[in-house]
Amino acid sequence: MAKIGSIEGIGPVFREKLENAGILTTETLLEKGASAEGRAALAASTEIEGKRIMTFVSRADFMRIKGVGRQFSELLQNVDIHTVDQLAAADATAINTAMTTVNDAKNLTKVVPSVKQIQGFIDVAKGLDAVVSV
Repeated sequence: MAKIGSIEGIGPVFREKLENAGILTTETLLEKGASAEGRAALAASTEIEGKRIMTFVSRADFMRIKGVGRQFSELLQNVDIHTVDQLAAADATAINTAMTTVNDAKNLTKVVPSVKQIQGFIDVAKGLDAVVSV
């Protein structure tokens, strides 16, 4: 897995707080933040808002899928897909349409993944274990 600072939205301040709590990698974040109880404990120990912890955990979860990356994970969250398990159950065309709408409004990425790319993400997601509970 990657270093904790590779997650979109984790700058120096949040990185330091997470590292001080022993969270050095995306893998550790997923282990500690997979459950609501774990995220609450992380929020308490890092003094990072629980909602933001969930955002970071969700992005770490998506990083298990090659090609999703920092920006596409943010797009997925903006279309109410927050876990690999949710992505595995989604429809590629619907996600593409929703992502295009969100990106037109918020300009989050230079390009929205194609339906074919999203289907590839979904196919990979179906082969992964569900880790994060919402």
